[in-house]
Amino acid sequence: MADSNRTYLDFTKKPDFKDILTNPILDIAARFWDEKRYTAFKICYRSMRVIDDLVDNKKAEGKIITDNEKNILKQMMADWLVSFQRKQPNDSYMEQLLKTIDEFQIPIWPWERLVKSMKYDLDHDGFESLLIFLRYSEGAAIAPASIFMHLCGAKEKDGKYL
Repeated sequence: MADSNRTYLDFTKKPDFKDILTNPILDIAARFWDEKRYTAFKICYRSMRVIDDLVDNKKAEGKIITDNEKNILKQMMADWLVSFQRKQPNDSYMEQLLKTIDEFQIPIWPWERLVKSMKYDLDHDGFESLLIFLRYSEGAAIAPASIFMHLCGAKEKDGKYL
């Protein structure tokens, strides 16, 4: 039974496990923020999902990824990252992302780490050591979480975020 008065937070009163299981935990937590901060999170997180999905979707097919395909994917990520680092948007979405990181003073290292981890993921199916896994996690897990934590701590003063 759908309730038109239901809010995003209502799942905490009467759990809708479909909502919980289909939304990343960071998204669920970010919904407690004001709309502007939550929108910033969605823009940043979406950009990271797109990069991650380039690799995950290819691996999920279960087929061998050829060296040529790996090189194409790595080049796509590298080209995207260079445009991002130079603040030269290659589409309207990146323009929106750059505006957001500028407004909230978000550093770009999380995207750099993410791309590094995704390139590693293309070439490997596992980890030879705990240290290698930890380095991989810096991009695959810590990078999105660092954006979340940055936005948690961002303070608005005189119309600007510090």
